[in-house]
Amino acid sequence: MVRGLPTPYIFEMEVPCIFSTDGTILRLDDSVSASENYVQTSNYKIGLKNIGSISELEELYLDHNSEQIFEFKKRFVQRELNQVLSQNSELNSALNENRILSFIIEELIPAVREDPGYKINDNSPDLSQQIEDVSIHESNTENLSTDPLIRSIRRNSSFQPRDLENILIMDKRVWKLREQPTSSFLVKLEDKYLYPTFMENLDNLNRRYMKHLETELKVEALQEDVYASDQLLRIKNERDGLKRLLQQDGYCKKGVGFRKVRGREYDFYIETGNYALMSECGNIMNMGNAEIGVTLSVINDRIEVSDPKILNRYKHPGLVGYSTRQSFCMGSYPYRKLREELEPKDLVLQFIFDCKKKVMLTYVGRFGWQNGLEEGSYTNRKISRRRANSLGIPITNLAVIERRRENERYF
Repeated sequence: MVRGLPTPYIFEMEVPCIFSTDGTILRLDDSVSASENYVQTSNYKIGLKNIGSISELEELYLDHNSEQIFEFKKRFVQRELNQVLSQNSELNSALNENRILSFIIEELIPAVREDPGYKINDNSPDLSQQIEDVSIHESNTENLSTDPLIRSIRRNSSFQPRDLENILIMDKRVWKLREQPTSSFLVKLEDKYLYPTFMENLDNLNRRYMKHLETELKVEALQEDVYASDQLLRIKNERDGLKRLLQQDGYCKKGVGFRKVRGREYDFYIETGNYALMSECGNIMNMGNAEIGVTLSVINDRIEVSDPKILNRYKHPGLVGYSTRQSFCMGSYPYRKLREELEPKDLVLQFIFDCKKKVMLTYVGRFGWQNGLEEGSYTNRKISRRRANSLGIPITNLAVIERRRENERYF
């Protein structure tokens, strides 16, 4: 008995016996003619009697022990589920200890996906398309296949069906029958003369076969219990995702990301995607992609949110220079009031989407900004409207430019 399964019938045969290439089992029997198949030594020559096949004994074994096999499969699936659930619980605990990372994954990313600030107006990039399926806490479970699970289970089995081909079992040992003469001990099978070479102890072959049997029953359990297999795969995928998160210092997928700054301090940001602005003279400037974010830290057991900034190296009329981690000119923005009124999650969303709107929509000229788009440093960014349209680059401040022109004409 190994791990709840009875010993296979093929290892309860009277010995000596021989397993042939086609799976036939033969036993020494002196009542059988020793003219066709036989065993011969210097002292005797005994005929071999066909007593069945490996496949027949395996079917009989599975049929006789169906209840125990059912219980084995059930215990295996439950044990696997319990194990991965326990591992996920440990990983979640580790994630929760990192309060900022947990805040980003559990609260900010889902909230960003649902926020209407993705799409500011008809001319701005629709970030709800860019950031589709950005949840990294939930695994992608569509079209899951049990193949990876099955491969990982079978990887632990060292048994091959050919290990039962052309073998002699005798004296608790297993001998491989080969055509190369090794001694006076001879086995004649189907017009072939074979000679035994020691392969391994019978107990070792039994253990390897039992491992193989368990492996195949586990595979059957996964294939038969579709619901349990699906749950197992989902949980394992989530575990793998959590492992990756805890091991990496940054993440960005489809427009949303975070980056470790130091210790347990992180930048959280959204990307604008490529967009263009129209200058006060009607020229169109390709502005590229900006990372608009905030820095998150824990001070006195409270999550603190920095003012919004442009994290990547970037040039814009609302910025002083051309470098990284620049504060953006938000005008008379009510920072203090918002900090007093909003919880950290809502404050982050308010900051990054208000800053995004300011970056992409409100430029109408140099007035009120650090510099203007008509300055020489923007010349190499000039792009025609036709070219912008062909590249799918939206001109995001068209509406405010047109409103300003209408007002100027009116007055």
